[in-house]
Amino acid sequence: MRQLLAVLILSTSFTARGESIGRRRSPFEEAVDTGDAAAVRRELKAGVADVNRFNHLAGTPLALAVRRGHAKVVAVLLEFKADVTAPENAEFFPDGWNLRCGARLHGTAMDAMLAKAKAPPPTAVCLADLKLILAAKKGSEREVRAAKFPDGLSLAAAGLALQYAVASEKPAVVTAVIEVSGNPRLPEHANVPFRLAGDPEMRRALGEVERRGLPEFVE
Repeated sequence: MRQLLAVLILSTSFTARGESIGRRRSPFEEAVDTGDAAAVRRELKAGVADVNRFNHLAGTPLALAVRRGHAKVVAVLLEFKADVTAPENAEFFPDGWNLRCGARLHGTAMDAMLAKAKAPPPTAVCLADLKLILAAKKGSEREVRAAKFPDGLSLAAAGLALQYAVASEKPAVVTAVIEVSGNPRLPEHANVPFRLAGDPEMRRALGEVERRGLPEFVE
């Protein structure tokens, strides 16, 4: 079974690995993170930013733009010859994923752009993970329960699935994700945003996560 990752922070404004809390971000980093494609182009054209790295942040601008779903920013970075094969592009994604795996979380447009730029194809690992994650995003309990993981499921992939299940506002989907992705040896769903649950059924579903979560990570 693949090595389980550290807990993924399930927040829409996650703190990227390597970023210091309270650190002042560069205009380029801010533009990539917020999806300001015009500002990204301006910084790159002026030569004050590196298309392949941030100054103080792990991962690449391309990885962050894909993770955020900013297709226009991805297009600009590719225009400026961002390296689609850099190992650092795997940052911000679950174990065994690459850029095109992350792009598929947001539909087909970014994936097509990356394929045209000769980015490596999605891995077998991520294609299996995506069956669960996209089913949870769709809010389909049936498709969630049909997902299979021959090589196991990473903590980060399970966390993404749960994040989307909560966003679907369907307690049955949350329960299905927990049951399908749960690892009997290690809890898969620490640091879940319990307080986002607004109805009793959802709180009960997430309560199962809380009972199984690591105490030091549960808020």
